[in-house]
Amino acid sequence: MNSIDLHIIDITHNSIGGGASEIKFIIEKSEAKNTFSCEIIDNGRGIPKEMLETITDPYSTTRTERKVGLGIPLLKFHAELTGGEFSIDSELGKGTSVKVKFNTDHPDCQPVGDMAGTLAQFITQFPDLEISVSIVNDRESIQISSSELKEAFEIEGRFSNQDYLLIKELLSSYC
Repeated sequence: MNSIDLHIIDITHNSIGGGASEIKFIIEKSEAKNTFSCEIIDNGRGIPKEMLETITDPYSTTRTERKVGLGIPLLKFHAELTGGEFSIDSELGKGTSVKVKFNTDHPDCQPVGDMAGTLAQFITQFPDLEISVSIVNDRESIQISSSELKEAFEIEGRFSNQDYLLIKELLSSYC
């Protein structure tokens, strides 16, 4: 993975695979502090304690088709490479929280990528999930959710491609 948004996609797919019906993204971007932080909170099945203890090991995976799981170990590696931080907390039956912080002025920091497009894609492509997004930057903040957007756009069912573009445009000024 060569950008932060790709890590976020991977972690979010883990949440979906873990049975989450609600996923919350909390993003803080500070150009003044040269940091980018993201927390992903879900209400999925959670991770057993034994698995949580080894989850940052690339040879720790629940997959049966291969014996290597690189998503979480790579995210942790890339964050810590910048002097940033990584943490994961989980409780069976309640869900999981993954927090990551990157120091964006570090020469080894990956680009953030298309975070607005990534968030808009999750909001529009998973109509059965309740997705909420909170973004804070140096100047302003926004909080939106898929249910609020459906109500505002008067949508029943799936979002359209046009809705995706509107949501991406809305989020891009904050990301």
